[in-house]
Amino acid sequence: LIFMGVEYGRSPMVAIRAHPLKPGMVVYYRPKNVDELAVRLAEIENIPLVVTDMDVDRMVKVLSKI
Repeated sequence: LIFMGVEYGRSPMVAIRAHPLKPGMVVYYRPKNVDELAVRLAEIENIPLVVTDMDVDRMVKVLSKI
């Protein structure tokens, strides 16, 4: 699950925590910062939390190969 336009990442992780279906990984694309609560919620839910500044076109190419 990729989130773009994230400032701190708290809201996406709170929403994921509240939802019964969990993604295999959460990616924040160029966040301003990552809130400690977001990191902790990812740990509690056992969901890898990834931050990237990879170019969008490159990210699409990489993901299309999966």
